[in-house]
Amino acid sequence: MDLTKHKLGARELQAVAGAVGLKNLVDEGSIAWKESTAQFLHAPEAVIEALCQSPKLLRMPIVRNGSKATVGVQPEIWAGWV
Repeated sequence: MDLTKHKLGARELQAVAGAVGLKNLVDEGSIAWKESTAQFLHAPEAVIEALCQSPKLLRMPIVRNGSKATVGVQPEIWAGWV
């Protein structure tokens, strides 16, 4: 799904964060993150909301398989899901 056109909802991001950890969802090396005030947020709910509003802050790709998820390119894990 193109996240610049279709944003993920808070529940979806919470599910992914539950699988991979909230910190792993954020692309801390991106210019978008470095320019965002979201980097100063501490409450998980506030970070999730910031990620919902600005998908450029997310590490990509986000891949889900039921309750399992990965962020970033991880073909070795995906192969185990097949």
